[in-house]
Amino acid sequence: MKKNYLVLVIVCFVVIAACGLFDFFSRHSSRLVIVDGTTQGTYYHIAYYSDGGIDYRRQIDSVLNDYDNSMSVYNQKSLVSRVNNGDTTVRADSYLLGNLQVAKDVYELSGGAFDVTGAPLFNYWGFGNKIVNAQSAVVDSVALRRDVDSIMQFVGFEKLHFDTNGIVRFLTPNVQLNFNAVAQGYSVYVISSFFDTLGLTSYIVDIGGEVFARGTKPRGKKWQVGIEKPADSADSERIIQQVIPLENSAAVTSGSYRKFYEYDGKRYSHVIDPRTGYPVQHDLLSVTVVHENPAYADALATAFMVLGREQSEKIMAEHPEIKVVFLP
Repeated sequence: MKKNYLVLVIVCFVVIAACGLFDFFSRHSSRLVIVDGTTQGTYYHIAYYSDGGIDYRRQIDSVLNDYDNSMSVYNQKSLVSRVNNGDTTVRADSYLLGNLQVAKDVYELSGGAFDVTGAPLFNYWGFGNKIVNAQSAVVDSVALRRDVDSIMQFVGFEKLHFDTNGIVRFLTPNVQLNFNAVAQGYSVYVISSFFDTLGLTSYIVDIGGEVFARGTKPRGKKWQVGIEKPADSADSERIIQQVIPLENSAAVTSGSYRKFYEYDGKRYSHVIDPRTGYPVQHDLLSVTVVHENPAYADALATAFMVLGREQSEKIMAEHPEIKVVFLP
């Protein structure tokens, strides 16, 4: 009788131990989690490996909502909108200050080819959040030059002051900020930083095509991102021309082949040179920047689209940490 009891105890112990091991491994095994959603008027697609397959969707959406309340020019209550509307009581948060610092760094590095004060130019040419419509003026060179000259007096990062206390001031009236060419990349940085604080070591974050990958997949396989083939029109089928591996780095593409319009037989691209006030006219269609920081990759991709290949390569020669794929 005692022998049977002993066997039963041993069996129960083995079962309990097995259940405990199963529970341990279910909670601590690395599982792939995929989270999709929308933010900043575009999509996000995030994949990560997490012990126990923890779903961070709620936290991700909360972070992105806070970010939108800081950086969206389409949200009239956001911090950047309030700054644009002349609210001197605004104190910039870490998101706005971070974007401003990246913008300042790339503005200086590019010799002014990247400038977040160029919002009035994008509006004038029909690519901003306020459509002014320059199409009626482009056939009249005198009127066009007059319009652009009048706008350029409000463009230039030197017309802006900000400091670590959160104070943001315009040194010239009617300056407007638009972070469309850096804010999305910075949001990828924000989510990546959030994942890093959680201890995640294998993930990829894609927000509207701005991508950052941390670590590798299981068995050491690198994350990969596709570079789109420049298309003939905005409605053309999206075709991947090249695939590049990513590990602890970001890849961001800027192109002139989808956002444009034609007027009187001439193409006007959304890539505006803030130094001249006009759309760029060189033949470069696409620039993909690979950099350790997605915010800088985003801003640099735009700057290089403005500068063109030759001037961009001069900057790259002095900054080997910046990798670039030019198309064509």
